[in-house]
Amino acid sequence: MGTLRAELIRRGATTEAEWKLTDAGEIQTGMHECIIFALFGAAATTSKSTNGVAAYGFSNGNIVVFKDGAVSSFTLVSPH
Repeated sequence: MGTLRAELIRRGATTEAEWKLTDAGEIQTGMHECIIFALFGAAATTSKSTNGVAAYGFSNGNIVVFKDGAVSSFTLVSPH
């Protein structure tokens, strides 16, 4: 396991189960925000509301919506 991966898991920013999903190019609701950025990189567009909802559009066409830092919905055009 890479040093960065181990440190993110140790800090509770991601889980081993999340890494296994991203290794397979998959995401699911409930995943931590940090793992999505590790998978897709920086967001190309951002929209945040005052109620804890944030939507990010990525350069690969993927859109991920977070509620309080966890994935609440997503549309994947490309797995990576």
